Amino acid sequence: MGNKTVIIAVVNRAYAEQDVESDNTMLDLFLNSFWLGEGTRYLIDHILLVAVDQIAYERCQFLKMNCIKLETDGVDFKGEKVFMSQDFLKMMWKRTQFLLDVLKHGYNLIFTDTDVMWLRDPFTMLGKNETEDLQISLDSYVGDPWSQKNPINTGFYYVRSNKKTISLYETWYAQKDNSTGKKEQDVLRDLINGGIIDKLGLRVR
Repeated sequence: MGNKTVIIAVVNRAYAEQDVESDNTMLDLFLNSFWLGEGTRYLIDHILLVAVDQIAYERCQFLKMNCIKLETDGVDFKGEKVFMSQDFLKMMWKRTQFLLDVLKHGYNLIFTDTDVMWLRDPFTMLGKNETEDLQISLDSYVGDPWSQKNPINTGFYYVRSNKKTISLYETWYAQKDNSTGKKEQDVLRDLINGGIIDKLGLRVR
């Protein structure tokens, strides 16, 4: 977009490949929501689909989307990843590393899971104040958008590229080898509970 913001979603074969018994894939449902939503059609040109295997990449190209293939040596991401399995955790951390690279290149980003339906334009709700570094979805809401007690959910968030957010992502990613049994969202929650927002001077809504 004009303000160097890109919408990023990660897909693998399990989300992108259709079989004869299915009318739609998860990727189809995700993309269709931009067509069906109110004021969301223009956003389709600003989506970058990050494919983590060849089938997902080919499907992305077939759909004429903006695509990039993200590979990890020795890891096969093409099948369904059982929640909290080792391959699932590797995929989540690879995603975090990629998003850090995007921020380092100076791009703001919205990250969205592909099971999020875009039925409204989120930019009408997201704060336009550029001093807000991170705006993130929640599992539940305590009544104060600035409270660090809100239980974050990394399935949808908007992050601005600056030194503070890059430091946050670097610290977050550096925890991957010391987080046995935790997904990347749990690690970010731990960092927030440990005071990283105040330490880095972040504004998180």
